[in-house]
Amino acid sequence: MKPRGTRGITACAGLLWLLATVAEGQEWQGVAGLEIKVSSRRGGAIEGARVDLKYRGGRESTGPPPVATDRRGQAVVLGLAAGTWQVEVQHPDYMSFVAVVELDSRAKPEITASFLEAASGASIPIQVKLSRARGGP
Repeated sequence: MKPRGTRGITACAGLLWLLATVAEGQEWQGVAGLEIKVSSRRGGAIEGARVDLKYRGGRESTGPPPVATDRRGQAVVLGLAAGTWQVEVQHPDYMSFVAVVELDSRAKPEITASFLEAASGASIPIQVKLSRARGGP
């Protein structure tokens, strides 16, 4: 027979472990946001570009689910942690854009490296503009 009160201690320990496990899996979440604008060289908005964000500031490369640009070529992702992110923008008709971005909730994003990649035979450059998202999560 267990001593009286140990069941409550065991339940609390289990709850703390569960909370730590959930929090650990969400390293990429925070209060920052990113606005992405995608266009062609001629300035036309590119609808349906896939935007994939991966947090590089933690133990694992994780992030929110990919989003697509709207008819104005825009996508907004909120609830991001401050730190280093990899941003990849793809569209079947254009070259892919990949950048490493330093994100802070109080400052504009700083691109530390970027390049275009000719994936799937696409040779038309894509233009991507990154800015701090208006509003918060």
